[in-house]
Amino acid sequence: MIREKFDIIVYGDMKNNPNYKAANVVQYIEALNKMGLMGNIICRDSDDYKNSIAIPFGSLIPKFLTFLQVKLGINTRNFSQNILFDFFASRKIKSKYIISTVQGLKKCLKKTHDRGGIYIELSPTEYLAMFLNKLEEESSKFYLSFQKSKRPIFINGVETSKKADYIIGNSNHVQETYLKNGFDSSRVFYCPSVVRIKNKLEINNKDILPHKKEIVFLYVAHTQILKGLQYLIEAWRSLSYGSSARLKIVGNMDKNLKKIFKDYKKESNIDFIGPVSNPQMYYEEADVFVLPTLSEGASNVILEAMSFGLPIISTTECGIEYEDGRDGFIIAPGSIEILRDKIDYFHKNRNAISKMGENAKRTLEKRYNNNAIIIKTEEVLHKIIESETT
Repeated sequence: MIREKFDIIVYGDMKNNPNYKAANVVQYIEALNKMGLMGNIICRDSDDYKNSIAIPFGSLIPKFLTFLQVKLGINTRNFSQNILFDFFASRKIKSKYIISTVQGLKKCLKKTHDRGGIYIELSPTEYLAMFLNKLEEESSKFYLSFQKSKRPIFINGVETSKKADYIIGNSNHVQETYLKNGFDSSRVFYCPSVVRIKNKLEINNKDILPHKKEIVFLYVAHTQILKGLQYLIEAWRSLSYGSSARLKIVGNMDKNLKKIFKDYKKESNIDFIGPVSNPQMYYEEADVFVLPTLSEGASNVILEAMSFGLPIISTTECGIEYEDGRDGFIIAPGSIEILRDKIDYFHKNRNAISKMGENAKRTLEKRYNNNAIIIKTEEVLHKIIESETT
């Protein structure tokens, strides 16, 4: 039986309130603490967070590089994460057993194997080779330039996934993408991530909805081509609702997509809100949530919407387990006609919004209960340990 402790690598700041990038690691910290196997947390920065080891310069350099990326359009993420962070993090490794929340850390993986240890990589997205192929295909449909060679952060991620001893995906969907691409089932597991929700409502009262003049459909995402916004807008425009319904689009958008959606900003019932620090207000005023994604790991915005009692329209690629026809609708990705029909269903059946929204919230509470997720995390780690000792 393995008794040596596990180190966790996270490209985030482990402070008293770990930031978004570090949030998912908390369930592994809690599980390993219960198992008595928690080692060190190798991170960018920390405020004496228990067992955390920060790299030199902390988050200062990554933040500066992000500033350059925003201001100058220079892609600095690969250098910041897979070169600089990887270099320093690999020198902080003390255990033979590593859980990395970051894909593409080649030096960390090599050092682990050189020490005769096991390397577990958490995958927040579908298998990156599949993701890259989808990105290339969808970009070509809209004449957007795309070269895999210019996405080294993803190429590195594909390489480390192939060499990692175990992969833990954050949804059944993620696990299936690895299995479909030839990964052995004995080294690919599934464990949902804890739900990250700020200030969720306990009650979402839609009793007055049938008398409401305007129904609000909400989309929230950092929009790149695989979020499917292009299909949502085409479906929406074909419905010609006028003032009886409104589509609100919240979140940042990749620069190359802004040209595609420029003309749609003239539509009277489409609001492009842009990036917001906390989308709570938009969830509160919305009636239905729509995310026609083409590629996802496990969509946190869908879980947020469910916590606000909103019915969901999303795709088979969303990575969230909710019931089609009960909590909302699950459709094939890229289908404008089916997406149009499901939007129109809620427009014509306003009483169904409240019922399906309540069902969605119950599903969230049942399937994504944090205590249950911690137990599931322990089970997965025990299976890995058992496979290493038999």
